[in-house]
Amino acid sequence: MRIICLTLLGCFLSTFALAATPISKDQANAYYEACKKSPDPRFSAEVQDLFCACTASHYMTALTVEDVKTMGQQNQSGRNAMNKMILDVYAPCIQYPTRAYHYDACITDPKAKILGDPTKLCSCAADSVASHLEKNARIMFQDILRKNPNIGDPMQTLYDDAGFQSYAKSQLMSCVTR
Repeated sequence: MRIICLTLLGCFLSTFALAATPISKDQANAYYEACKKSPDPRFSAEVQDLFCACTASHYMTALTVEDVKTMGQQNQSGRNAMNKMILDVYAPCIQYPTRAYHYDACITDPKAKILGDPTKLCSCAADSVASHLEKNARIMFQDILRKNPNIGDPMQTLYDDAGFQSYAKSQLMSCVTR
């Protein structure tokens, strides 16, 4: 009986160990290179590089090889793995592209000129939004994924979120009064 228990424990532990193969530095670097070669038209090359570097770092620490393999599956397990990537890899880095995106959207909005110096106002608002996301993006994405666990573009989904839009507008108005 004791031998059977130890054998089963050994099988369980070896299966568990196989199910948690860490991402290597080479794999993280390959992810980084692939990320850079797939530019998002909303970002400058500098912002893309910063985002790719940040996500590559989190990719290595937050995911396993098995998570990455599972992401490609068109089933609930694949979706769960993708949502894990959104929460643990994408969310911690979202402040970089969102800051740039928010600044660009603000600076091209004619209303910004009416409110004051668009460069100062938009920079202030973009910095506030980025700082907020640095602290709260994971919680915000958890809420978004609770409402719709099948989102495609996390950044666009964030920008379409009414709560985020309200917060972003409040930051611009806060910067007007400073």
